[in-house]
Amino acid sequence: MKFLLVFLTLIFLSAEAMAASSRGLPVQWKERKSRIILDSVCYNHDHGSIKYRNCRSEAKKLFTYRCQLYSDKYQRAHYQKKLYLTLRDKFCDASRNLRII
Repeated sequence: MKFLLVFLTLIFLSAEAMAASSRGLPVQWKERKSRIILDSVCYNHDHGSIKYRNCRSEAKKLFTYRCQLYSDKYQRAHYQKKLYLTLRDKFCDASRNLRII
């Protein structure tokens, strides 16, 4: 059961990334200890370019969406609460602290 939930979560995250990519703005970032390294958000675009700024804007929306998603899942979860707590904290922290240029 645990494996299935983790697998479904990964599929969902991949679908979101593909949707952003289809808009021409793939949002990529690096992580350390289950935290998003904010300076690395949109590292796949030239810093300061229009694409970079648009990507950062999309990243902010994505992080805010995932923050709410995992907050809701954490509240309703009977299993995997720790997983949802970790994901909630990662995306809520990134949403609060990411600065759009």
